[in-house]
Amino acid sequence: MGSHIWSGWNEMPKLKGDGVHGLEEKLLEDRPIEWQVVQAYVHTGSFAEVSRSLNIPISELKRMSRSVWWQEEVAAIRREAIAHQEALATRILDMTTESLIRALVEGERKVIGREKNGDPKVVMQPLKADTLVKISAEVFKQRQLLRNLPTAIAGDTNRINKLASKLRALGAQDPTLIEVEATEIVRDAPQA
Repeated sequence: MGSHIWSGWNEMPKLKGDGVHGLEEKLLEDRPIEWQVVQAYVHTGSFAEVSRSLNIPISELKRMSRSVWWQEEVAAIRREAIAHQEALATRILDMTTESLIRALVEGERKVIGREKNGDPKVVMQPLKADTLVKISAEVFKQRQLLRNLPTAIAGDTNRINKLASKLRALGAQDPTLIEVEATEIVRDAPQA
């Protein structure tokens, strides 16, 4: 990274940020300026904003963005951000699942009036049937996805049911039409 650095970077004063995107908090002064530039760009998505904040010409930023190290840094920063978001999502799902289990076991709190001292009178009420159906359907679907199994059977089952009815009707007229051995079907199949 040393030979392609703009010479003015070495004299850069403390990082200037506009306060809107929190560049001061996101970028650390003790990191190399290249890292600061890439971080600023990933967080703002704007060469113009990075140029203003770091006092670096836009043309230099665009030239830097075409380099291999820039692309690698951007990819690494984005991978880290995705990992962080996935960790947060997992935490939220864990907390939600625990709350859901608690509600299934204990019921939901319902205020039914006031005590004599003015405090709300709360009872635990079992979940309603339609709520339980929605919960079980969603949990089933998510479990199927985790197991890499289908969540629904695709296709038009109505056509299959019509075909089954026609075959039953046909079989009622002449049962010998339906009682065919598999070998007969293969033998009678057209040869390619």
